[in-house]
Amino acid sequence: MAPVAEPAILNPAVAKATFIRGIQAFLIGVHEIPPDIQWEVIGTKFPTLKVRVIVAGVPHFMLKLDCTNFDYDPPSLGYVYLDGKPLPWTILRNMVATYPGVIKGVPTHINDVVLFPNGNGFACRTGNMAFHEAHPEMNWRDVRNQNAGRLDFIIDSAIRLLDPQKVIGLRGPA
Repeated sequence: MAPVAEPAILNPAVAKATFIRGIQAFLIGVHEIPPDIQWEVIGTKFPTLKVRVIVAGVPHFMLKLDCTNFDYDPPSLGYVYLDGKPLPWTILRNMVATYPGVIKGVPTHINDVVLFPNGNGFACRTGNMAFHEAHPEMNWRDVRNQNAGRLDFIIDSAIRLLDPQKVIGLRGPA
């Protein structure tokens, strides 16, 4: 039997209304992540939300959220250069702050950007589609009505994983 495409879960008008309600509280202004990171919304054409990432006063790249079925489904995240070209996950991973942890009983430094052998990856942070696909025990249906399900929390978390000193060295696409 041939695979059948699944229909969209939500009425696009419902998803758009939920998206618009979700962005109202943080649409205007620059938002601080101490010590040196800021973010600001620069695009809100449903279903895409674009957020500029600023480090030490200089815009470096954007976080792009696809909110097609928000909030029935979590948004998917992507990081892009200021010109809109995708920021490779391998480069993003090198800009992430690490922290001590244990993996399979071995002490190591943990990086919250997970890379696949093909070079794709995802931000291992609650609230984005890839995280919830990788961690089915953290059901989005439970998270979406909590603080971690708000779009500003998801944005903040996806940017907070960065090490500002490592971002300063980012160069644009080749």
